[in-house]
Amino acid sequence: MSARRPIGPRVPAATLISAVVAVAGCLALSPAASAATGDITEFPLANATAPFDVAVGPDGNLWTANATSNNVSKVSSAGSVVGTYSMSTAGSSPRAITAGPDGAMWVALSSANKIARVTTDGAVTEFAIPTNNSQPFDIAAGSDGALWFTEFAGNKIGRITTAGAITEYAVPTAASGPFGLTPGPVNSNRLYFTESLKSKVAFITVTGEVTESAPLTAGSLPEGITVVNGSVWFAETGSSKLGRLVNDSTVSEIAVANAPNQVAAGPGDSMWATAGNTVLSMSNQGGLNGTYTFPSANSQPFGLVMGPDGSMWVALRNRNAVARVASGAVPTNSAVPTITPSSGIVPGSALTASTGTWANASSYAYVWQRCATRDTGTCAAVPGATASTYTVTTADDTYYFRVGVTASNGSGDGQTAYSAQVQVGSNAPAPAPAPVGPTATIGGGATAALIAPNSQKRGSAKVYSVHFTPASVPGSVTLTFTKGSKVKTVSGLTIAKGSVSYKWKAPKKWPTGKTIVQAVFAPLAGTAFTQATLQDTVKVK
Repeated sequence: MSARRPIGPRVPAATLISAVVAVAGCLALSPAASAATGDITEFPLANATAPFDVAVGPDGNLWTANATSNNVSKVSSAGSVVGTYSMSTAGSSPRAITAGPDGAMWVALSSANKIARVTTDGAVTEFAIPTNNSQPFDIAAGSDGALWFTEFAGNKIGRITTAGAITEYAVPTAASGPFGLTPGPVNSNRLYFTESLKSKVAFITVTGEVTESAPLTAGSLPEGITVVNGSVWFAETGSSKLGRLVNDSTVSEIAVANAPNQVAAGPGDSMWATAGNTVLSMSNQGGLNGTYTFPSANSQPFGLVMGPDGSMWVALRNRNAVARVASGAVPTNSAVPTITPSSGIVPGSALTASTGTWANASSYAYVWQRCATRDTGTCAAVPGATASTYTVTTADDTYYFRVGVTASNGSGDGQTAYSAQVQVGSNAPAPAPAPVGPTATIGGGATAALIAPNSQKRGSAKVYSVHFTPASVPGSVTLTFTKGSKVKTVSGLTIAKGSVSYKWKAPKKWPTGKTIVQAVFAPLAGTAFTQATLQDTVKVK
């Protein structure tokens, strides 16, 4: 168990509950301010919906399975209900929902004894389960491209193809109450499930072989199950514990408060569980990070999922609502924004910025900057230029432009990521490429220098380094050694205290003569520095 100190319980202040106003059949809300981890915002669905489960759709929305209202809701990451789609069979009790490999949502209809397919625009198709009154309880996508589901009363595990063909597999223990279901770890051909009535954890392979792997203490009532950081975790409602499969026959258990019922993976390999009227934040080793109480008494939280914004989203059965719980994970950038067009720009040209690639983002803010030179230290924000587009003016002629994008979610803002510069010039020629040498300016008044030996013998090793001024420059370096068709590349050298070093041992069969040594600097996304290539030679003897 983790030694991290538990936090809580705590109840977020009432000011954290966003005002949600019904407008023309949708939900409108004011933009949320940055929130602390565990702060909760509730978004009403409709009266008498009783949502049991929530899942992320291929369209980036949250989808809820509403047991009482016989429909599913599509909710944006801002909390607005953007679609409600009824099932074809009356009183079908949508119980669980998941995204399929076909770009549709798949729903377990517990009372109708059916599985439903719902397209992202709301077209519903239902498929009858061969076993009567099987009570499908949970549903998940398998590694084989099919959907799998538990049959609580049928005592079976079902498999349905995206075309609707169903196969059923019996669970060895009679009346075991198959309940929760999850795909196994990455590259696994298993799906793990809980046998709630017989206190067991089991798995089924995608070819249909069932193994009851781990018996639990009688009366533990295992329900929800998931995979976190490669380990299978499950909630034991009867014994008020969280369990982890150490191997197929061994279980490790951790006592928690309030009888947990569902569990899900969160950002950064964290684990979250619904328990009583709370949601628990745990480390991937089971250490308690925080206990967060829902504002309304007896909310009956059940299914939960990490949303595309990095928050945890929870279905509140007794509140007819879905809740967003701030996880503390702010957006992170993995690819900087781009500007279109990137050349041929003249006064009157319309520039368009992409957002770049972000994780955990729900909204974006833009700032356009005008730069006197390619040195980003000369860049300044253009007053009022805060949209995703910008129209170049005559005052911009001969300047350089870049755009900064800041992604936000309920937990706060990510670090601003900046695009490469583009040049404005009605008659300006394309800038000549910067000369490639052992030194380079990298923006923000910083410099980089490649240090290579003059010569090196084949079979010997020598140190090659790149030094940065100031020493606080963040990023990484890729070194490449080239002689004719012979190439040696070393990537991912992280800058530490202003330098990177690599000891290269020249192979005994490396060609003699001058070898080109090239160092490519990649700045940390969102910083003021620019990519640069440095080059030198070493005489291999």
